[in-house]
Amino acid sequence: MNYYSQISLVMLIGVMTKNGTLIVEFANQLCEAGENIDSVIQSALRLHIRPVMMTMVSTVFGGLPLIPTSGAGAEARIAVGGLGFTTVLTLILTPIFCRWVAVWGAAPGGAAQRLKSEVEASA
Repeated sequence: MNYYSQISLVMLIGVMTKNGTLIVEFANQLCEAGENIDSVIQSALRLHIRPVMMTMVSTVFGGLPLIPTSGAGAEARIAVGGLGFTTVLTLILTPIFCRWVAVWGAAPGGAAQRLKSEVEASA
């Protein structure tokens, strides 16, 4: 485990976390609006696949000059393949975990209904 592999792991975990958070946060917003969890997941993936793929493609293209190199710093090319793998993994596992965790959450639209009733009660 050298410095390049440690930096690559931090970068991969950061990008994977950012992509998953982007999808889950939007899905939570749609869920609070009262939509069905299956349609929420499909909408979140459909709308956020573009920013996720833009992040992955730009980072991979930034790492392409490292692939044919040999010598000092050549180990940095490992992150290029790992980034594509983690992006695919994020796009597959995030909806699955989101669906599994949704059964433990509150009823869809519950927070919006509670807020509406509190506003009406205070007026």
